[in-house]
Amino acid sequence: MQFEILTVQSHEANQRIDRYLRKTLPHLNQINIEQALRKGLIKLNAAKVVAKDHIKENDQIAVAEFLAKEDASKPVKSKLNLPEKKLKFWLEQVLYKDKDIIIINKPIGVAVQGGTGITQSIDDLLEIYQEGYPERPKLVHRLDKETSGVLILARTREVATNLTQLFKAKEVQKVYLAVVVGDIRGSGFIKQPIIDKETGQSKAAHTEYQVLDYLKGCISLVEFMPSTGRKHQLRIHAAHSLDAPILADFEYGRELAYVEGFGNKLHLHARKIAFSLNGKQIEVTAPLPDHFKETFRIAGFNYENN
Repeated sequence: MQFEILTVQSHEANQRIDRYLRKTLPHLNQINIEQALRKGLIKLNAAKVVAKDHIKENDQIAVAEFLAKEDASKPVKSKLNLPEKKLKFWLEQVLYKDKDIIIINKPIGVAVQGGTGITQSIDDLLEIYQEGYPERPKLVHRLDKETSGVLILARTREVATNLTQLFKAKEVQKVYLAVVVGDIRGSGFIKQPIIDKETGQSKAAHTEYQVLDYLKGCISLVEFMPSTGRKHQLRIHAAHSLDAPILADFEYGRELAYVEGFGNKLHLHARKIAFSLNGKQIEVTAPLPDHFKETFRIAGFNYENN
């Protein structure tokens, strides 16, 4: 019997195998998946497992070839039932698309993936961007729920794997914009390791930063350029290395992250991303969200001219 091998990427890790399979192979339902696991038609690292077992980065999932291939004569029934206004909104978030990828502007307050207490995520909406292509788009990386900005989707598993390798090789340039609490100046390079809460391991984390503007004694506008992608990296580096928590980041800045008159929305925006894929140089910038524009107006920041 022939098997197709799926390699678990970093953004897909730490979830149940059945949940991963439902997203990766949407033509299979829960009953299909559980039966295949029992019969050994789907294996994890060459071993039989059950639906509730969790997967890790770089795990190898072998799926019987006949299960991995969706029958084109039996199209997957759409699970989306969005009002026309909402559908229009999500289509308007597309910043760039071609035959390999779609890049969207993720709004603040929307989770990239589902979980406890999450009623709808970007992962649930990927069908919107399929546009007649054979596969449902794949997530390539994550943004925190309260972080807005550029998010890449891959049209195929092959493209998703290629993009993941680009991220690992540090060949994707990322620029984030943040408003931090504190009057800081200049530029620098932060090398502060971050502890992985799940494994307890210390992992290298590197962030370059440049202060673009400031309101004396109050807040500063900072551009962050991370070369690693640890969870909450910029939020931790801002609060712990710069002693200037991101505005409204109450998890890491607590009461110090609040400044009267500037609202309670996290001020972290994935502003720009640039990389080369299949010989094409791609650079995409996400427009500023409304709460950034309002903060800039109040503080007198003239960012658009920078």
